[in-house]
Amino acid sequence: MELKEQLKRISEKAANYCGQALLGLAREGSRVIYYRNPKKIFELCQNHQNPDFFKEDFSGGLEKWRHVWVDFNEEAILPTGQEPARVLVEDSSLKLQVTHDQNFEAKRKKWRRKKAAAERYNNAFLIGAQGFMPTKDQEVVIETNMKITPDFHGSTGIWMEEEDTFNDKGVMEKPFRSFGFSFLGSQSDPYIRGLAIETCLGLSLQEKISLPEVDLTKPHDYKMVWKWKNEKEQIVDFYIDNGLIGSLTMAPIGQGEIQVWADNYWIKKGMAIDYLNPPEGVVDENRYSYIKVYQQKISTNAGYQNK
Repeated sequence: MELKEQLKRISEKAANYCGQALLGLAREGSRVIYYRNPKKIFELCQNHQNPDFFKEDFSGGLEKWRHVWVDFNEEAILPTGQEPARVLVEDSSLKLQVTHDQNFEAKRKKWRRKKAAAERYNNAFLIGAQGFMPTKDQEVVIETNMKITPDFHGSTGIWMEEEDTFNDKGVMEKPFRSFGFSFLGSQSDPYIRGLAIETCLGLSLQEKISLPEVDLTKPHDYKMVWKWKNEKEQIVDFYIDNGLIGSLTMAPIGQGEIQVWADNYWIKKGMAIDYLNPPEGVVDENRYSYIKVYQQKISTNAGYQNK
């Protein structure tokens, strides 16, 4: 079976799962859990009040973030600096790192139910800036500046995902509905490795544009503008250094949250997930110098259209 056909079938299964898994009534001020009725999400957005401007310049601690975690030995825990994945704030920057795991070969690959991650999975990540959602008249803007180390092995980036995708133990409770900038190292399948803009549904890619010409080892400004296209679809415009590099349309998601991460994922042919161990002495790092999330009036004609 060709890879495109495999992806299509995976996507169909994920969409069916999302439609059945978490149906119910969303509550104002709580997480949105509609999946099969986009108009319900659109209705909720009409009276939605977005939070104040979220700005993180990493000049202090990480108190603005709801979760600061590393995945280690199947659990999401507060980082101590002793785990293979690390969270550092240095020189007014956030540094998410993945290093060599001395016990990697003895650990299980399987991601067990009700566990945050597989035992071999090492991941440093932050979740925060919750509650933003585009409305009929307002779009949501996400901005950051990133720079990764050469030959980064795993995956890293920035996502806007649906709020409360993970519970307070770091276990995924909702199908992973998100969009963002994502990077995969050279060990991954050629179809998916490198930098890309993506939308995701239930851990399955929905749309993807690869950006092989972008050198992530140099700092760049990344921006996403999230808005309604019509009552059934949302659209995200992606910018690098203020230049529009692509737009993706997607089924709507409810109010969101930011996730930034660096991990040891790699994706095999056929979209199979596996884990790798950076060589001893190597530090894979993504450095973020700022993160902003805010609303503004819809700035282009590509916003909401009543049709």
